[in-house]
Amino acid sequence: MPVAARSWLRHHGHAVKRLDEGATLRITLAVVASVVVARSLAFLVFEGLNFNADEAIYGIMAIHLLEGRAFPLFTYGQGYILAVSVLPTLALLPLLGTTVLALRLPMLGYNVLTAVLLVTGLTRDARLSPWMAALATVPFVIAAPEPTAHLLMHVGGNVEPFVWILFLWMLRRRPALLGLVAGIGFLNREFTAYGLVGLAVVDVLDGEFRERRWWRGAAVAAAAFGLVLAVVAAVKPYSTYASGFARARSARLKGSRVSPLLRPRLEPHASARARVGPPHTIGQLAYPQARLPSHNAHSSVEPLSV
Repeated sequence: MPVAARSWLRHHGHAVKRLDEGATLRITLAVVASVVVARSLAFLVFEGLNFNADEAIYGIMAIHLLEGRAFPLFTYGQGYILAVSVLPTLALLPLLGTTVLALRLPMLGYNVLTAVLLVTGLTRDARLSPWMAALATVPFVIAAPEPTAHLLMHVGGNVEPFVWILFLWMLRRRPALLGLVAGIGFLNREFTAYGLVGLAVVDVLDGEFRERRWWRGAAVAAAAFGLVLAVVAAVKPYSTYASGFARARSARLKGSRVSPLLRPRLEPHASARARVGPPHTIGQLAYPQARLPSHNAHSSVEPLSV
């Protein structure tokens, strides 16, 4: 090797190595994201595959919010599960219509984001090579069909806790943002609290809890967490929540157009339950088929207007 080349490598070798590692990480992330899309493709292409009424309700919530006919802060039929996933669906409905694809694309985004954050975090914090980090994420990236089906279901809390917990790890040194994200994640799905417990255990094992700085950060995070809960509690009475899907007041939502794909035959059951109170769970109304005929006009039960 010429003397000039050896001198250049001596002075710039570290930069070349970092560039090579960055390129390897980008290639790894692209491969991981492609594998997640590939294992999810069947549930996006075949619309009736594992589609049920629980997901249809989220489609109806998105339509009502898009048309300004309701404010579904929480899942219809429930007093919890913050409807965060309805927001990205709003942007897809005008483009893709009321289809299963419009419902599940946000869930695919959550899956891809989870895989990317896992690989990035393991590479940066665990000092694994990009390919070893990708190997460690195989149980999630190449999940079996049954777990994949649940990870892609738009039911307000299957895959989201993975994303919230990974965000908590990334924000562990930023108490205010940590508390805000923890509050939203906890209201979306309370399993996010496991991430907070994990962070506390790590800090105890590292001995950081002995420092005054740690307690100040914990106080700021707790205040931000409480602020989120207080704001949502103040807004909740003005939203369409709890038994909003089955209550008679939903008559004011007449005029919404829902395709047969997102109109499982729920109406007679929901209307009947409206007379005796909200259903214990919307899952009791689930149908395995995505495409079902619309409500029979000659039925003796008045249908619910969606």
